Amino acid sequence: MQLATHEINSFSQPILSGLFPQATPPSEIITPKANRLIDLVSEYYPIFETWLPLSEDARHAARIMTVCHTSALGGHVEECPDGHISRIFYNSCGHRYCPRCAARMRQKWLLARESKLFPVRHYHTIFTVSHTFNRLWRYNPQLMSDLLFHSGIDALKTLLADPRWLGAEVGITATLETWDDRMLFHPHLHCMVTGGGLTPEGEWVDVTNPRCLIAVKPLMWEFRKRFCRGLRQLLEDGDLTLPEGTTKQQWLGRVNKTNRQKWSVFIARQPEEGGPTSDEILRYLSEDVAGGPLSGDRIISKTSELSATQLAYLKSVPLSESRLKDADEAEVSFYWGRYDPVTRKRERTKIETLPVSEFLLRYLQHVPPSGYQTIRHYGLYTSAKKNAYEQCVALLADRIPIMSHDETCDESTSDSESWAADHTCPVCGKPLMVTEHLPSSLTGQIVKRPPLGPVTIHAPTSGSVYVS
Repeated sequence: MQLATHEINSFSQPILSGLFPQATPPSEIITPKANRLIDLVSEYYPIFETWLPLSEDARHAARIMTVCHTSALGGHVEECPDGHISRIFYNSCGHRYCPRCAARMRQKWLLARESKLFPVRHYHTIFTVSHTFNRLWRYNPQLMSDLLFHSGIDALKTLLADPRWLGAEVGITATLETWDDRMLFHPHLHCMVTGGGLTPEGEWVDVTNPRCLIAVKPLMWEFRKRFCRGLRQLLEDGDLTLPEGTTKQQWLGRVNKTNRQKWSVFIARQPEEGGPTSDEILRYLSEDVAGGPLSGDRIISKTSELSATQLAYLKSVPLSESRLKDADEAEVSFYWGRYDPVTRKRERTKIETLPVSEFLLRYLQHVPPSGYQTIRHYGLYTSAKKNAYEQCVALLADRIPIMSHDETCDESTSDSESWAADHTCPVCGKPLMVTEHLPSSLTGQIVKRPPLGPVTIHAPTSGSVYVS
C-alpha cells in the first residue's frame, strides 16, 4: 500500500531531521494480519451500536478495536540508515479485549509467570456461581466478581491450612471468566493451586495423596457457605443495585434456597490420569489475560446478502427496527464443544450459527469493567509474600522442573523473528530507526509510542494445548 509523500509530510514532525539524507519517503505501511473478529466488529458494530444493550466499557472496547493499527491512533516512521527503505507503523489500541493486541499480552504474562512457578504439582480448581444470580451479577459486576474471588480463594486457603488436609499455606493464581464455550453468561473462577505449601514451622510439605488435593464436597460446602453469607450481607447493607421489578426480600429468599442446593466445584485430574500438567494449566489461564472468550480461528464463516454499498449506507444513517432486520440477515458461525467428563477434554466439533447482532452481543457482553483485575495471585504467589516465596524456592532448589522448554521457546523465537523482520532493512540488514511520529488522523495529536520489541524469553516451560 502506497502513501503519498505530501500526505506524510503535511502532518508528521521529524525528530531526527537531516540525519538520513539518503532516505526515501515513507511508502510501505506495515499492517498486522487480518483478524476475523475485528473485521466483524468493524463491519457490523456501527450498525447495531445504539441497539445493543451493552455497558459503556463494552462500547469503548468495540470502538477502539476497530481502529487498532490504523491512522486514527497515529504512528511512527522507521527508515533504514542507508536510505534503502522506509516503513510506517500505526499504533495499536492496547486494549486487553482486542484480539490483535491479546497475543503479545498473553505471551509476556505467560513467560513471566512460568519463571515464577514452583517445581511442584499444581491442581486446576474451578468454582462456578449458581445461575440464579446471573441477573444480579449484570447489575453489580465488580461487587459480584470480588465476592466470587474472595469466596473461592478463602475456601481453598481455609481448608488447606487445616492439618487434616495439608496444614500449610499454598500459592494460588486465579482468573475470572464470565462465559461458556458458546459465549453465554456463565461466571466462574479458575484457580491454579500448588500441590503443597509452607508450614508454620517453615518447611515445605506436599499433599499426602497426589491424586487428591482436597475432597470436592467439603470444598463445595465451604465455597457455597462463604458466597451466600457474603451475598446476604451485601443485600442487607443495601450495597447492591437490584434489577428492576425485584426486591431485597426476593433475593434473600433465593440466597437461602440456593444455599441448600449443590453447586459446581471441579478439581481436574493429575497428568498420570490424563489431566493437565502445571504448564498446561498456566497456558489455559493465560488465555484470560487478554482477548476475550473467542479467537478468530474458531469462526467458520460469515454469510450476508448485503453489498458493500448497502453496508456503508446502514452505517451512515440512524436505523429503524425494520431496517435492522435487513442488516441482521448476516450470520456468523463458530465452533464450540462441551466438556467430556470421561476424557477430561473439550472437543470443539459443534457449530453455533447466530445472527450477527446476537453474535456481537454475546461477544461484547464479557468486556470487563475498566481497570478491573481479572487475574490475581494469592498466598505464596503474591508479591506481599516475597520472603516466604524465596524461602520456598530455596527449599525446592533440588527439584527438577516438570516440563521441558522447547515449545514456548519456539513460539517466542518465532515472535522475535517476525518482529525483527518488520524492523530490519531487507537490503542491508541494518535495524530501522524511528525518524518521525505521525499524529492521529482524528484528533491531530501525536502519541509517541516506540516499537514494543520482541517478547523476551525467561526460561519458560512447554505444554500441549489444554482446554478446560
